Amino acid sequence: MVIIGLLILLVVTSNYTSLKTVFKGLPVYNFATEQNKFKSVEIPWKGVKFQNTVNSFEKFEKENLNTNDSILYRTFKINPLKFWNWHEYITHPRYKLPYKSKEN
Repeated sequence: MVIIGLLILLVVTSNYTSLKTVFKGLPVYNFATEQNKFKSVEIPWKGVKFQNTVNSFEKFEKENLNTNDSILYRTFKINPLKFWNWHEYITHPRYKLPYKSKEN
């Protein structure tokens, strides 16, 4: 019973405090279109936010109206074993993007 309580405490704490950074490390998120005509990176700990990627992609779309390369993909996988990221996986818009391998 104590072990279950400690596990619950660990999950809650890791999702809502600065301990999240300890478990997570310093993340870098990469994005690209299918044909890699557009690429972007999000580095939250350096102030390069996801919204920068969204704004840049919208600009790319406006400047390239005739392209068939108009879907933005995340090129990083979701790891369901990293339970401390579950809250972000569900709520952050970066995870709503479809996945494509970097090799494609």
